[in-house]
Amino acid sequence: MSHLIHHPWRIGGQLATRHPSHPHISLPPRLQASGYGRQLITTLTSAPREQGSPGVHLHTPRANPNPASFYQHPGFTDPPATAAELPAPHLHLFTMDPQATA
Repeated sequence: MSHLIHHPWRIGGQLATRHPSHPHISLPPRLQASGYGRQLITTLTSAPREQGSPGVHLHTPRANPNPASFYQHPGFTDPPATAAELPAPHLHLFTMDPQATA
């Protein structure tokens, strides 16, 4: 993990233009399904909305099916992603237009 902090993944130019904002949410298992995740996602999408960001994107591991319903509930979609939009092939892309979900 420390390697990723110093050498972050690069995002394709088109994705960065359409969805430049990129939140991170990571809750330990004991806090999952407690409502904290929903509170975090609300907070982390309201700031880009207030700043006029055209879009938000995030990635989740394909091996974990749980994030799909979690992120779709507040308005994220899972569009088809090109190889350039995925920093690693084992990831799943979710995007949101924060202005449309206001």
